[in-house]
Amino acid sequence: MLTAFPPGSRARAVLPYRRPYEAPFRAAAGTAVDPDPTQETDIEGWVWASDPEGRGGWVPLAWLDRSRQPWRLTRDFDALELSVEVGEEVAIHFAESGFVMATAPSGETGWLPDGVLERLG
Repeated sequence: MLTAFPPGSRARAVLPYRRPYEAPFRAAAGTAVDPDPTQETDIEGWVWASDPEGRGGWVPLAWLDRSRQPWRLTRDFDALELSVEVGEEVAIHFAESGFVMATAPSGETGWLPDGVLERLG
């Protein structure tokens, strides 16, 4: 479930995290995706999917129209994850199914597992 944070919300990394891949897919709302249910994750609410060019990434099930084939994104999506060190502070925007969309001090925006963050303020 998508949860928006108030503007100016921040969090601090309490565990280090390294993004698992450098070039995940990005796609606009309406893009067809090909889910791969054989890819398993312990994070509930996400499915591995590929875009028409074959680039793959974990996508929130809640962001997919699964009522017809092929499945389609219901919102713009970027599977990029951030890397953080313990103590690094990030701006947080929203959470979805155990992950948080955050912006690092460098200006890079991407996903972080909720479990590596401690909300501030």
